[in-house]
Amino acid sequence: MAGVAPPHAKGHRLPLTMKADAQVAERDRILTIIGHDLRGPANSLKSLVQLLADNAATFTPKELADLSRKIDRACSLQLELLDSLLTWGRAQAGQGWEPTSVMASEALEAAWGPLASLAGEKNIGMTDASPAGVNVLVDPPLLQTILRNLLVNAIKFTRPGGRIEVGGRLLKPGMAELHVRDNGVGIAPERLSSLLGGVVESTPGTWSEQGSGLGLRLCRDLARKAGGGIRIESAPDHGTTVFLTLPALRINPAGNDL
Repeated sequence: MAGVAPPHAKGHRLPLTMKADAQVAERDRILTIIGHDLRGPANSLKSLVQLLADNAATFTPKELADLSRKIDRACSLQLELLDSLLTWGRAQAGQGWEPTSVMASEALEAAWGPLASLAGEKNIGMTDASPAGVNVLVDPPLLQTILRNLLVNAIKFTRPGGRIEVGGRLLKPGMAELHVRDNGVGIAPERLSSLLGGVVESTPGTWSEQGSGLGLRLCRDLARKAGGGIRIESAPDHGTTVFLTLPALRINPAGNDL
Protein backbone atom coordinates (compact mmCIF):
# COMPACT_ATOMS: atom_id res chain seq x y z
CA MET A 1 0.00 0.00 0.00
CA ALA A 2 1.48 3.35 -1.07
CA GLY A 3 2.92 5.54 1.65
CA VAL A 4 3.10 2.77 4.27
CA ALA A 5 6.61 2.04 5.52
CA PRO A 6 7.71 -1.58 5.75
CA PRO A 7 7.89 -2.95 9.31
CA HIS A 8 11.70 -2.71 9.38
CA ALA A 9 11.76 0.98 8.42
CA LYS A 10 11.56 4.13 10.55
CA GLY A 11 12.93 2.65 13.75
CA HIS A 12 11.31 -0.76 13.48
CA ARG A 13 13.84 -3.57 13.99
CA LEU A 14 13.37 -7.07 12.70
CA PRO A 15 13.66 -9.73 15.43
CA LEU A 16 16.65 -11.31 13.67
CA THR A 17 18.44 -7.96 13.53
CA MET A 18 17.78 -7.35 17.21
CA LYS A 19 19.04 -10.83 18.03
CA ALA A 20 22.21 -10.21 16.02
CA ASP A 21 22.78 -6.93 17.86
CA ALA A 22 22.37 -8.71 21.19
CA GLN A 23 24.86 -11.38 20.14
CA VAL A 24 27.41 -8.73 19.13
CA ALA A 25 26.92 -6.93 22.45
CA GLU A 26 27.38 -10.21 24.34
CA ARG A 27 30.53 -11.02 22.36
CA ASP A 28 31.98 -7.58 23.10
CA ARG A 29 31.14 -7.98 26.79
CA ILE A 30 32.92 -11.33 26.95
CA LEU A 31 35.99 -10.01 25.13
CA THR A 32 36.16 -7.03 27.50
CA ILE A 33 36.05 -9.30 30.55
CA ILE A 34 38.61 -11.72 29.13
CA GLY A 35 40.99 -8.89 28.24
CA HIS A 36 40.63 -7.37 31.70
CA ASP A 37 41.11 -10.62 33.56
CA LEU A 38 44.06 -11.97 31.61
CA ARG A 39 46.11 -8.79 31.89
CA GLY A 40 46.06 -8.57 35.70
CA PRO A 41 47.64 -11.93 36.60
CA ALA A 42 50.01 -11.77 33.61
CA ASN A 43 51.32 -8.35 34.68
CA SER A 44 51.70 -9.56 38.26
CA LEU A 45 53.66 -12.61 37.15
CA LYS A 46 55.86 -10.53 34.85
CA SER A 47 56.68 -8.12 37.69
CA LEU A 48 57.64 -10.96 40.04
CA VAL A 49 59.89 -12.62 37.46
CA GLN A 50 61.51 -9.28 36.63
CA LEU A 51 62.15 -8.66 40.33
CA LEU A 52 63.83 -12.05 40.59
CA ALA A 53 65.92 -11.50 37.46
CA ASP A 54 67.14 -8.07 38.60
CA ASN A 55 67.93 -8.95 42.21
CA ALA A 56 68.58 -12.69 42.42
CA ALA A 57 72.14 -12.23 43.71
CA THR A 58 71.04 -10.03 46.60
CA PHE A 59 68.16 -12.18 47.90
CA THR A 60 68.54 -14.30 51.01
CA PRO A 61 67.36 -17.93 50.83
CA LYS A 62 64.22 -16.98 52.76
CA GLU A 63 63.47 -14.11 50.38
CA LEU A 64 63.96 -16.40 47.40
CA ALA A 65 61.60 -18.96 48.92
CA ASP A 66 58.97 -16.28 49.59
CA LEU A 67 59.26 -14.93 46.05
CA SER A 68 59.06 -18.43 44.60
CA ARG A 69 55.79 -19.01 46.46
CA LYS A 70 54.40 -15.75 45.10
CA ILE A 71 55.37 -16.75 41.56
CA ASP A 72 53.77 -20.16 42.08
CA ARG A 73 50.54 -18.51 43.27
CA ALA A 74 50.55 -16.14 40.29
CA CYS A 75 51.01 -19.07 37.88
CA SER A 76 48.23 -21.01 39.60
CA LEU A 77 45.90 -18.02 39.33
CA GLN A 78 46.68 -17.62 35.65
CA LEU A 79 46.05 -21.29 34.92
CA GLU A 80 42.84 -21.28 36.98
CA LEU A 81 41.65 -18.19 35.15
CA LEU A 82 42.37 -19.68 31.73
CA ASP A 83 40.53 -22.87 32.69
CA SER A 84 37.57 -20.84 33.95
CA LEU A 85 37.42 -18.74 30.81
CA LEU A 86 37.55 -21.82 28.60
CA THR A 87 34.69 -23.38 30.57
CA TRP A 88 32.73 -20.14 30.37
CA GLY A 89 33.29 -19.81 26.64
CA ARG A 90 32.28 -23.44 26.10
CA ALA A 91 29.07 -22.87 28.05
CA GLN A 92 28.30 -19.63 26.20
CA ALA A 93 28.71 -21.43 22.88
CA GLY A 94 26.75 -24.47 24.05
CA GLN A 95 29.67 -26.75 23.19
CA GLY A 96 30.49 -29.97 25.01
CA TRP A 97 27.61 -29.47 27.42
CA GLU A 98 27.07 -32.83 29.14
CA PRO A 99 24.93 -32.66 32.30
CA THR A 100 25.32 -35.76 34.41
CA SER A 101 24.54 -36.91 37.94
CA VAL A 102 27.28 -35.69 40.32
CA MET A 103 27.39 -36.38 44.07
CA ALA A 104 27.37 -32.96 45.74
CA SER A 105 29.64 -33.98 48.63
CA GLU A 106 32.27 -35.39 46.26
CA ALA A 107 32.15 -32.28 44.06
CA LEU A 108 32.74 -30.00 47.06
CA GLU A 109 35.61 -32.18 48.28
CA ALA A 110 37.21 -32.26 44.83
CA ALA A 111 37.02 -28.47 44.53
CA TRP A 112 38.59 -27.90 47.95
CA GLY A 113 41.44 -30.41 47.56
CA PRO A 114 43.74 -28.40 45.23
CA LEU A 115 43.11 -25.24 47.28
CA ALA A 116 43.90 -26.70 50.72
CA SER A 117 47.55 -25.62 50.58
CA LEU A 118 46.53 -22.09 49.55
CA ALA A 119 44.20 -21.92 52.55
CA GLY A 120 46.90 -23.44 54.74
CA GLU A 121 49.27 -20.57 54.01
CA LYS A 122 46.75 -18.27 55.72
CA ASN A 123 45.97 -20.84 58.43
CA ILE A 124 42.37 -21.01 57.22
CA GLY A 125 40.45 -24.10 58.28
CA MET A 126 37.59 -25.82 56.46
CA THR A 127 34.37 -27.21 57.89
CA ASP A 128 32.72 -29.88 55.74
CA ALA A 129 28.93 -29.79 56.01
CA SER A 130 28.39 -31.51 52.66
CA PRO A 131 24.89 -32.88 52.03
CA ALA A 132 24.48 -36.64 52.22
CA GLY A 133 22.48 -38.40 49.53
CA VAL A 134 22.13 -35.48 47.12
CA ASN A 135 23.23 -35.57 43.50
CA VAL A 136 23.22 -32.48 41.29
CA LEU A 137 22.53 -32.71 37.57
CA VAL A 138 25.23 -30.61 35.93
CA ASP A 139 28.23 -30.65 33.60
CA PRO A 140 31.09 -31.74 35.95
CA PRO A 141 33.82 -29.37 34.64
CA LEU A 142 31.37 -26.47 34.81
CA LEU A 143 30.50 -27.30 38.43
CA GLN A 144 34.16 -27.50 39.40
CA THR A 145 34.82 -24.12 37.79
CA ILE A 146 32.02 -22.52 39.82
CA LEU A 147 33.04 -24.13 43.11
CA ARG A 148 36.75 -23.35 42.70
CA ASN A 149 35.99 -19.71 41.95
CA LEU A 150 33.75 -19.44 45.02
CA LEU A 151 36.39 -21.10 47.23
CA VAL A 152 39.24 -18.95 45.89
CA ASN A 153 37.18 -15.85 46.66
CA ALA A 154 36.43 -17.14 50.16
CA ILE A 155 40.13 -17.78 50.86
CA LYS A 156 41.06 -14.41 49.41
CA PHE A 157 38.72 -12.43 51.66
CA THR A 158 39.12 -14.49 54.85
CA ARG A 159 41.64 -13.25 57.40
CA PRO A 160 44.47 -15.52 58.60
CA GLY A 161 43.13 -17.97 61.16
CA GLY A 162 39.58 -17.82 59.78
CA ARG A 163 37.30 -20.60 58.63
CA ILE A 164 35.42 -21.60 55.51
CA GLU A 165 32.43 -23.94 55.45
CA VAL A 166 31.18 -25.90 52.46
CA GLY A 167 27.82 -27.61 52.55
CA GLY A 168 24.37 -27.83 51.08
CA ARG A 169 20.88 -29.27 51.24
CA LEU A 170 18.03 -30.50 49.09
CA LEU A 171 15.69 -27.54 48.68
CA LYS A 172 12.78 -29.40 47.11
CA PRO A 173 12.31 -32.22 44.63
CA GLY A 174 14.44 -31.34 41.64
CA MET A 175 16.59 -28.58 43.20
CA ALA A 176 19.56 -28.50 45.58
CA GLU A 177 21.46 -25.65 47.21
CA LEU A 178 25.21 -25.77 47.85
CA HIS A 179 26.99 -23.07 49.81
CA VAL A 180 30.44 -21.65 50.51
CA ARG A 181 30.52 -19.65 53.76
CA ASP A 182 33.41 -17.65 55.22
CA ASN A 183 33.91 -15.45 58.28
CA GLY A 184 35.95 -12.90 56.37
CA VAL A 185 35.68 -9.19 55.67
CA GLY A 186 32.22 -9.32 54.08
CA ILE A 187 30.79 -7.10 51.36
CA ALA A 188 29.15 -3.69 51.69
CA PRO A 189 25.53 -3.55 50.44
CA GLU A 190 26.27 -1.10 47.61
CA ARG A 191 29.18 -3.19 46.33
CA LEU A 192 27.17 -6.39 46.60
CA SER A 193 24.46 -4.82 44.47
CA SER A 194 26.96 -3.90 41.74
CA LEU A 195 28.56 -7.35 41.80
CA LEU A 196 25.22 -9.07 41.41
CA GLY A 197 24.45 -6.67 38.59
CA GLY A 198 27.41 -8.02 36.63
CA VAL A 199 29.98 -5.27 37.30
CA VAL A 200 33.51 -6.62 36.81
CA GLU A 201 35.96 -5.33 39.40
CA SER A 202 38.97 -6.59 41.31
CA THR A 203 39.51 -5.98 45.03
CA PRO A 204 42.70 -6.98 46.91
CA GLY A 205 42.31 -9.75 49.49
CA THR A 206 43.27 -9.76 53.15
CA TRP A 207 46.87 -10.51 52.15
CA SER A 208 46.71 -8.06 49.24
CA GLU A 209 46.03 -10.97 46.88
CA GLN A 210 45.13 -9.84 43.39
CA GLY A 211 41.92 -11.25 41.97
CA SER A 212 40.86 -11.83 38.41
CA GLY A 213 37.81 -9.57 38.62
CA LEU A 214 35.69 -12.23 36.92
CA GLY A 215 34.59 -14.22 39.96
CA LEU A 216 30.91 -13.85 40.71
CA ARG A 217 29.99 -12.77 37.18
CA LEU A 218 31.38 -15.99 35.75
CA CYS A 219 29.76 -18.10 38.48
CA ARG A 220 26.41 -16.42 37.97
CA ASP A 221 26.47 -16.95 34.20
CA LEU A 222 27.55 -20.59 34.50
CA ALA A 223 24.95 -21.32 37.18
CA ARG A 224 22.22 -19.95 34.91
CA LYS A 225 23.49 -22.09 32.04
CA ALA A 226 23.15 -25.08 34.35
CA GLY A 227 19.53 -24.24 35.14
CA GLY A 228 20.28 -22.78 38.57
CA GLY A 229 21.43 -19.52 40.07
CA ILE A 230 23.56 -17.67 42.61
CA ARG A 231 22.50 -15.65 45.64
CA ILE A 232 24.67 -13.99 48.29
CA GLU A 233 24.27 -13.06 51.94
CA SER A 234 26.96 -10.77 53.31
CA ALA A 235 27.69 -7.85 55.62
CA PRO A 236 30.92 -5.95 56.37
CA ASP A 237 33.04 -7.79 58.98
CA HIS A 238 30.46 -10.60 59.21
CA GLY A 239 31.62 -12.79 56.35
CA THR A 240 29.92 -13.93 53.18
CA THR A 241 27.81 -16.91 52.18
CA VAL A 242 27.34 -17.70 48.50
CA PHE A 243 24.47 -20.08 47.70
CA LEU A 244 24.51 -22.07 44.45
CA THR A 245 21.23 -23.66 43.34
CA LEU A 246 21.27 -26.48 40.79
CA PRO A 247 18.95 -29.14 39.39
CA ALA A 248 19.25 -32.14 41.68
CA LEU A 249 18.41 -35.75 42.36
CA ARG A 250 18.05 -37.48 45.70
CA ILE A 251 19.79 -40.84 45.90
CA ASN A 252 18.72 -43.83 47.95
CA PRO A 253 21.02 -45.60 50.45
CA ALA A 254 22.12 -48.05 47.75
CA GLY A 255 23.53 -45.14 45.76
CA ASN A 256 20.98 -45.18 42.96
CA ASP A 257 19.31 -42.03 41.66
CA LEU A 258 15.65 -41.63 42.53
